[in-house]
Amino acid sequence: MGKMIVLTGAKGSGKSTALATIAPPRESNKVFVVDTEMGMSDIVNQVDFGYYLRAHERFDMGDRMLTRIAKGDLPWVSKGQKNSLVEYYHWFVNEMDIKLEDGKYKYLIIDTIEPIEAAMTAAVDDGVKKFGWGGSRAYGRMETEGVRPLYENMIESFYQRGVEVVGISTHIKPVWMDDKPIMNKVKPGGRIAVLSRLSSLMLWLVQDDTNEDGAPAALVLKARLGKMVADNGGWKVQRVLPKRIPRFTWSEIDRYMEYPANMADPASGELPSSSEIDMISEFLTDEQMKLMVIGAEMERDLARQGKGVLNNGIESLLGDVSDEIQGEVGILFASGVPAPLIAKRIGLSLPQVRAILTKMESSEDVEFEGPNHAEGSEDSD
Repeated sequence: MGKMIVLTGAKGSGKSTALATIAPPRESNKVFVVDTEMGMSDIVNQVDFGYYLRAHERFDMGDRMLTRIAKGDLPWVSKGQKNSLVEYYHWFVNEMDIKLEDGKYKYLIIDTIEPIEAAMTAAVDDGVKKFGWGGSRAYGRMETEGVRPLYENMIESFYQRGVEVVGISTHIKPVWMDDKPIMNKVKPGGRIAVLSRLSSLMLWLVQDDTNEDGAPAALVLKARLGKMVADNGGWKVQRVLPKRIPRFTWSEIDRYMEYPANMADPASGELPSSSEIDMISEFLTDEQMKLMVIGAEMERDLARQGKGVLNNGIESLLGDVSDEIQGEVGILFASGVPAPLIAKRIGLSLPQVRAILTKMESSEDVEFEGPNHAEGSEDSD
């Protein structure tokens, strides 16, 4: 069984470059690249890939269609566009069957995955029952019965051809509520339900101006990487990667594998900033958000004072937020309103809302329960 690595991030955050360098130079001839949006059109002239599939040349609907797919819009608006995507799907499968030769390629890069996902959706919609979908659209059954199994089988077929590492990039897209995008709120594109389940590593690349060489930082959304350590006659799994990699390169990943991050005392830059936490909050569970908010604030408090206490970190985050507003947060949350919507209604940042709920929980004013705001945020079309 191979492993999948998923990179997301804004345009220009370095996703294509990171994927292009996923293999060491000595193994560049073992890399098979699927370029769906010309993201590697310049890189291909600098890196000697084993095979470069110009999948972007198969689209005849122009950049507007690619933009719609990247934003997560319905992948077709007319029968002609749907037919084009169905043809694209069959062309892609045929190309991979012929060009991805058994045992020849160790790495498979797909930059980006959204056009292929849209093509799979069109193919399932066009071939009812052929792909295992019975035709019912109730409760997202087209997705669960047709698209996801097809997706998983496609990835498995790559591994059966000898691929050991599948590297995939996705765009980020707006988070919508009440038919409107939420300001400054985005989430990873692609079929997150599938990608998060199958991947070993998911990173959100962000620009970091403190890196003089222009390397991005990486927020660690998921890491199935761990180090087995002997402990009192038994085994203990030690987390390797921090919540944030200050300067992301593959050699840094290797370094962390050899010298795991100190989770109890993170190094500078190894915890997300408040704005980064707020940005990625739609992807995280309530418990992850609570821990990340606490950790980030304690890190800043430690740097400022040389020591830190949980309550001090929370109070510094809340600042001048009145007791009345904090009480209103508790009432809304207890009534079932998710934290992101509370922040929007009251005018606080999401980390502030999380800090209020954490404070209430510690004082037993309110149980930290309620809707998991990450639920339902995955694609279900």
